[in-house]
Amino acid sequence: MLSGNFSELLGNAQCTDPNATSNMGDCGTADGNSGTFSTPVTVQNKANATVPLQKGMIFDPTTCNSMGQCKQFTGNIIDTPLSAVAQKIIPLYQKFYAPEQPGLNGNNRFPVSNSPSQTPNQGVVKLDYTLTSKDKLSGSWILDNRPRTLLDSGGIWASGTSDGGPLANARIQIVKGDQFRVSESHTLSSNLLNEFHETFNWYWNGSEPASSGTNWNQQLGLGATGESNFPQISFGNAVNGIGMTSIGNKWQGHFVSATFITGDRVTWSKGRHTMSFGGDFWAYQVNSHSGSGINNFNFVNNTTAGPYTNIAGFGFASFLLGDVTNASQGTRFDLYGRRKSLALFAQDSYKVTPKLTLSAGLRWQYSLRFHEKYGHWANFDLGQIDPKYGYPGKLVFPSGGGDSFEKKEYWDGLGPQIGFAYSPARKWVVRGSFSLTLLPPNAPQFDGVPDAFAPQYQGTNSVGTPFNWDSGYPGVFKPGSTSVDPGSFFGLVYTDPHSLMPGFADTINLGVQYELTPNMRLEVAYVGNRGHHLPDTALAWNEPSAATFLNVEKQNPGLQPYGDFSSWNFSGTGCTKGGPVPSGFGFGAPYVGITCPYTGFTGPALAALAPSPQLANWSTATWFFYDLYYAGLPIGQTSYNSMVVDLVKRTGRGLTMDMNYTYSRQRGDTYSSQQEYNAYYTPVQDFGNMSAAANSLTGYDLTHIVKGYVTYQLPFGAGQRWMSDKRGFVNAIVGGWQASTIVLYASGQPFHIGVNEPFYPIWGNFYPSFNPSPSGPASPSGFSGAAAAAPGSTYYYPYFAKSVATAPVSRDGTVVGFGPGGAYDGALRCPGQANENASLMKYFKMGSDGQYQLSMRVEFYNLFNRHYYAINGCGGSQTNIGDSNFAAVTGVNSTQRTGQFGMRFTF
Repeated sequence: MLSGNFSELLGNAQCTDPNATSNMGDCGTADGNSGTFSTPVTVQNKANATVPLQKGMIFDPTTCNSMGQCKQFTGNIIDTPLSAVAQKIIPLYQKFYAPEQPGLNGNNRFPVSNSPSQTPNQGVVKLDYTLTSKDKLSGSWILDNRPRTLLDSGGIWASGTSDGGPLANARIQIVKGDQFRVSESHTLSSNLLNEFHETFNWYWNGSEPASSGTNWNQQLGLGATGESNFPQISFGNAVNGIGMTSIGNKWQGHFVSATFITGDRVTWSKGRHTMSFGGDFWAYQVNSHSGSGINNFNFVNNTTAGPYTNIAGFGFASFLLGDVTNASQGTRFDLYGRRKSLALFAQDSYKVTPKLTLSAGLRWQYSLRFHEKYGHWANFDLGQIDPKYGYPGKLVFPSGGGDSFEKKEYWDGLGPQIGFAYSPARKWVVRGSFSLTLLPPNAPQFDGVPDAFAPQYQGTNSVGTPFNWDSGYPGVFKPGSTSVDPGSFFGLVYTDPHSLMPGFADTINLGVQYELTPNMRLEVAYVGNRGHHLPDTALAWNEPSAATFLNVEKQNPGLQPYGDFSSWNFSGTGCTKGGPVPSGFGFGAPYVGITCPYTGFTGPALAALAPSPQLANWSTATWFFYDLYYAGLPIGQTSYNSMVVDLVKRTGRGLTMDMNYTYSRQRGDTYSSQQEYNAYYTPVQDFGNMSAAANSLTGYDLTHIVKGYVTYQLPFGAGQRWMSDKRGFVNAIVGGWQASTIVLYASGQPFHIGVNEPFYPIWGNFYPSFNPSPSGPASPSGFSGAAAAAPGSTYYYPYFAKSVATAPVSRDGTVVGFGPGGAYDGALRCPGQANENASLMKYFKMGSDGQYQLSMRVEFYNLFNRHYYAINGCGGSQTNIGDSNFAAVTGVNSTQRTGQFGMRFTF
């Protein structure tokens, strides 16, 4: 294909369907086993021969007439000069990316790990200085530098390289952090202590291309942009199941966050009371600096498909011709998010009797409104009516750097807590507590403001019409403006005015503790919590009520936004506000139950039902993707119930241990508190029934967990059981050894099954109807990697049978309903996990009284080099009902055993 020969793409001849001439299917065979027997569709090639239309044909766009009819490249071989830019890229394919296995698909190997290399560097410096008998000064500096190679955005990879080659989308992520802390403790009296502390945290996170150092845009003839990124190039969707992976690199820019914390704490002991009072002040900031000069070129099959865009044309052929569909160039802009908060607390521990201790406390938390330092921020405010459309959703801007869209501040952020410890008999202790735990305020966003939404400040440089890139990139920078049309901007953001509503969790703990030996105890406890007002961006959707939606679908069977697009109004003028919405591309009978929302509305028809129909129209007709982020939605709910059995052994005879078992159940409607880039989906089926979502099993529920650590000081050397009389060199060798291990064993997370529904983005989500198999899942170990990797393999090994779930909605939209349960079924779970880490540490004491100490340690992670099967529906992935690879085991995921060595000198 690199030479322009696309004969391998040619597939079956196409025939007209006698029942619907607008549809085409494969021509039938002589024995009548497939297809139809109509006359084949014919086209003309550049040799002026009439030939049957075949799948995968490539047409010359320069030969198209006014009716869109074009001539096919004879033999499916491009016979015109290839683009000059493409000719400079082809040698890079040939040098670095030769196919690694037969076939047109899946012939480029990609590293198993998305982070094949990393070099963490950490350093800690601590100082303690006694100023006077009553004053002690402490300080510390923690350095963290973690550069690593990341392959988290796909692309292609050059075998045998550490950076993926020039066309890869790999990046070097550079993470640097410093923490400086200083504290001063002053003893006011024998029972009164004051502690003052200040902390400064600094964090830098940015990325650059893994393969860099070349001014690619200039070398390719696309003009100098000042950046070394290879331009991003995409080739559109797959055609007839065959596609090309995009190339190029988008990584640039960085953000810097800083936090300043100052606080004070007073501890006062009076009689049987131990009281603490204090507070903290926090100042947060995130400064975001985007990159610039990255070119992005999009090629699609339509350019070389003639009128047969579903079966013909190929984006890579359009690339070879240099015919770009649209393009853009990154523009630089900087954003500076700011927030401040403060907290006060008081706590008292009262020893009522030798057997009973009570504790009580109160914490007050207050957060000031978030703002951007220069007012570079915007809000698609659903609380205001857009006068153009008459529906919620108006683009508004701050009046200045001190203005904010978090309109309400909450002074009632109070978190009380009470607890008790009671010993009814020797060796027995009963403990209990209740607290209302406040969540910390939302810190400034990664991009300075939520999702970097500042269209009035962010300039653009894009080309929306086709062009040939041999003449260079024709885009022109356009500065941001407050008159921007929200319908032309993808990624609108709505900041909830109640974002500062304090999220909190009611936490309950009740347990019994028994002393088995003087240094070992066993505790059995109930631990539970209820989360309220938790922030989650995915708990809203621009959709009508369930009753309205289901009623309209019932009266208009098969109505959906896409498919044959007949629900779109192509009549040219759209409908009239309050009038009917016509079917049949705008020329048929009106849909039942749908009223035109505003004059000029052109569909798709279901968008008219949304609370903000103009937004639904942009999402569906312009972006084909949901187009609104919700920042700071304080409506998430969770519940957690667990029984914990904990065995603790204090150091004795060299052994220290803490092992526990947890049996638990986690429910809720919230998945992540991340406030950016997390809003293209919703886990909720019906927003009119949020209680069902809140009581649904979560995707991160783990029924059984065993975890803990064991540390053992080897009994050799001075003061130990064996060789205790050794001193000097011998003791330095055999003494001071410590072995430790940390283990984790857990049952599997719920299996994630999705529904292929035809209504996105008009409707957000549907729950499956579950039917767990009594026989349970198959053993993943039955998977055959050799069979899966065989050329042309159609090997399929399912972890669960396809019958374990059915869809309440059909793909054609003729059957529409809701799943009767929640998003997950507790009987369908992924395989469990096991992990063991271990370390060996050696201490050396030096000096006449051992005041100097050197420690060296060797640590191993994933000690037994455990591997896990990659399964569709597990590990954060989703498997959809009706997919050919439903619940398929696809391979093995490996987190290799790793080790590290460290040293520490204490003086």
